[in-house]
Order: sequence, then C-alpha cells, then structure tokens
Amino acid sequence: MVICSVLFITGANASSKFYIGYKIDNIRYVKDKNGTKVYSEFKTIHKSDTNELAYCIQPGVKISDDFYDEYLDYNDRFKIDSYKMQRVRLIAYYGYLYKNHMDINWYVATQYLIWHAVMPTTWDIYFVDENNNRLDNLFINEINEINYLVSVHQDSPNISSNYVFNYMDDIIIDDSNNLLMYYTPSSGNIISNKLYISNNLKPGDYKYSLNLIDKTKPYFYNHETGQDLFTRGDILNDNITFNVHITAGYVKINECDEKTFEDVIIGGTYEILDQDDEVIDEITCNEEEECLSKVLPVGYYKIRVKELSDDYEVNDMIYDVTVSDNLVSNSSICSLKKERNIVVNNYDNSSVSLSSNINITNVSNITNTIINYITNTTTNNYEDNDTYNYKNEDVVTHNVTNIYNNSSSNEVEDKLNKNIDTNNVGDMYSKVEVPNTSKNSYLKYLIFILILGLYYRTYIRHEKFI
Repeated sequence: MVICSVLFITGANASSKFYIGYKIDNIRYVKDKNGTKVYSEFKTIHKSDTNELAYCIQPGVKISDDFYDEYLDYNDRFKIDSYKMQRVRLIAYYGYLYKNHMDINWYVATQYLIWHAVMPTTWDIYFVDENNNRLDNLFINEINEINYLVSVHQDSPNISSNYVFNYMDDIIIDDSNNLLMYYTPSSGNIISNKLYISNNLKPGDYKYSLNLIDKTKPYFYNHETGQDLFTRGDILNDNITFNVHITAGYVKINECDEKTFEDVIIGGTYEILDQDDEVIDEITCNEEEECLSKVLPVGYYKIRVKELSDDYEVNDMIYDVTVSDNLVSNSSICSLKKERNIVVNNYDNSSVSLSSNINITNVSNITNTIINYITNTTTNNYEDNDTYNYKNEDVVTHNVTNIYNNSSSNEVEDKLNKNIDTNNVGDMYSKVEVPNTSKNSYLKYLIFILILGLYYRTYIRHEKFI
C-alpha cells in the first residue's frame, strides 16, 4: 500500500490524516484484476489523531498521508453507490470490535468482506499461503458470522410505539432484536435485554426514551483522486421513544332499600375481593363522601357485604363487578331491613280476656314518604300482650304508626299516634300501650240492639196503625 494525497473538499465535516500501520503476520492476499494478480501482505490502516483502525474501500488504490475529508452521509463524491455504502457500514459494525470480535483476525475478515462488497464483479480477492496457494477457508468462521449478522441486522430494538399495562402489573419490555443492551433508558433498568420499569406508576400516560450508549458515528473519508477510507461507528438509531399507558378504575357502591329500590345511606361496610377471593379493599359508606374504592387494576372483582347499620340484615350474596379503564364502575347493593316486633299491651291490664280492636294503618318515615306496608290493610285484633310481627318489607326508619281503638264508632277520638322506634337493635320489641276502652263493647252492642227493637215496636208500628 502506498501513500497518496487528498484535496480539501468544501462541505466536509472535518479533515483527517491516515497512516499505514503494522504488517499482520502470515497473512497474504491476492487482488486479481481481470487476470492481473497483485500479491500483497496484509497491513493495518490507522487514523493519525486517534490511532483508530480504518478500512480502505477500493481495493488496489493507493492512499496518501495528506488530509482526507470526512463525511457522515453518502454523496456523489464517493465512487460507490449508497447501497454498497450501507453494506460497508454494516460489515464494519458487525466485524472487528463488535461484542467479542476483538482478535485482529476479525479486522482481516472485515476488510476482506468490505472489498468484496464494493469491488467489480470481474475482480477477485482471496487469501494465499507463503507458496501463493489459494486459501478459500481462511477466517471462514469469522466471515460467515459477519455475513449472518449483516443479514439479520435491525436498526433499532424491537420496541413498540405504545404499550398498555394494568395498574400494579410488572412493566417489562422485551426486545427480540437483542439491541437493548446498547441503550440507556430514561427510566428503569435493562437486564438481559429486557427493560424493567417500576410498577408503582399511577394510572395515566408516560413517555420514555432509549438513548444510544455509544454515539460514535461511522465516517467515510474521501480523496478526490485516490483511495476512499472508512472508520467504524454505531449504526443504530440514536434515540427511540415510546409511550406507556397504565390502566385502572374504581368501584362505587350505591346502597339501596331492597323493598323500595330507593337509594339510601345504609352505612354499610363492603369488601372488594379479587379472583382468588382475597380481600384487597374495604369500603365504608357514609353521608360525607362517596362509597368509592381505592384505585384498582382493570379486571373482574367481587363485592361482599361485611357489615350494615343496625336496621338492615347482612346477606351472604356475592356481587360481581367489572373495573374498566379510567371509569367508575357502579354496583347497586340493596339490603332488607331487619324484622321488628310490636307488642300491643292493654293499657290498664284489667282483663286479659278482653281484646282491643287495633287498626294499624299507614306508616310514614322521616322523609314524609307514605309507605303502605300492609297490602289491603284490614282491622287486626290483638289480645293483651299479643305481638304483631312486621314483615321485612314493612319496616322503615323512625316509623309513626297510627293506631286506632275502633271498637265502636263513637270511640274514634281514642286514636293514638305512637312512635315506633325500629332503629335500636337492642330493643327488638317496640311496645304500644292501648287504652282498654272496649271492655263493655259487646254489652253496649246488645243494649243498642234492644233499644232499636223497642223503638221499632213503639214508634214505627204505632205510626202504621194510625
């Protein structure tokens, strides 16, 4: 190889000098140019300011100790087309200094493949021994591996533009191109070609980037009348960005009365269970705030009633609910009021054998809503200390029960308004004392019939005879 001069070319990034290095022992090659063979020893080429190894592009063209102009991108000053230039970049990248390709044999194999990539089809270059015998299998393993790596080359890690992960799930991004190791993430850690991002992200959208660790660029060096040179550099994309969306939602419990289906604040406590029936949250409803769960990953859950206020019965039902992304999933849970007893007592306790005729009519709650809790209400007779059992659907909070003693029409004024407290679970019986005004009701009725009979006989018949 011989030194040649290079002219300064306007538009170049910079200018550099190169020099011929050392001879690589026992490595000889032949450049067969249309039948004309030139035998040479294999020598290294170095960039003067850094001693970085370089490659020559045109086989058989001499180089100079003058300045070379540096270019990053292809232009028409080079004597090879853009396709061949890209192949040269790939061969140099996957050749010497790639991963464990540190032996000088890799440099020889790389230079050999670059020559084959750019030389005319009528040329041939091959290795020979000291007797000039052709050696087709010399460095064959290195050559085959570089060719393979070039054939499967990817410019970037196999990273999607957008990822969706569920709240609290592990965030792991895998790269099938095995290139993540050459990048530094804006957040997280790369281990074994996988990017691990913290799983404590709140629901929402996040943007991440991967920055190339080695940003050394491959450069071509042009000599207007002589040899073009090339230095190895990283050919991967400098910066890669992608988005991560974390999905999550909430569960909201709407309490209601099972009889009326009206929304009421029961003040219950509810358990949220995952698909393994593990309790992952507990919601207590009150008037101050919504019955809202904590942030939950998107998925399927169960709700179980844990506790209710004293008025309502705890049931063993399981309610299914689906949590969707960025939504509040409403679940209506209706409960039955507890059964209460009303004990009717004769007021004066003078005689347990006589009955008071009690008519329990309508019940109104604190919202003044009239609830007809007895369908087709009829008069009910109760003996002293007899008990009236409310049905579940009959009981409301803070009832006012209208109780009449209607043993006779002239005793309607004996109507009693009694507050029936059904809130106190400790007092399972609410007593209503009714005056015993109906002791002589049967006697009065008989006297009334006798008087009516006498009236008929005395006056009605008398008028007929007149």
